[in-house]
Amino acid sequence: NKLTQQDKNNTTEYYVYDHQGNRVRTVIESNKQIQSQRNYLPSLDISTNKAKQQTNTLHIGTHILSEINKDNPQTRYQLSSHLKTNTLELNDQAQIISYE
Repeated sequence: NKLTQQDKNNTTEYYVYDHQGNRVRTVIESNKQIQSQRNYLPSLDISTNKAKQQTNTLHIGTHILSEINKDNPQTRYQLSSHLKTNTLELNDQAQIISYE
């Protein structure tokens, strides 16, 4: 039995699951208008909010491998330590964007 809808303060969240019980879509509505939605594909999450901003995130297991945001189309490859924290971000040219 999976949660398929949750209502709170004029906001409704809908959840869609595949035949194996994996969540494949989340939609958030407020005042009967879609505010955001998220589609889960194998190793890829696609999120869109009302402002038409979209983020594509590539996962391998629980690790974020890359992330692309519509407002900032720079690809960000995230490398993590053995503690599973992001320690280094590279762009698509393998140049360091940030590190911790």
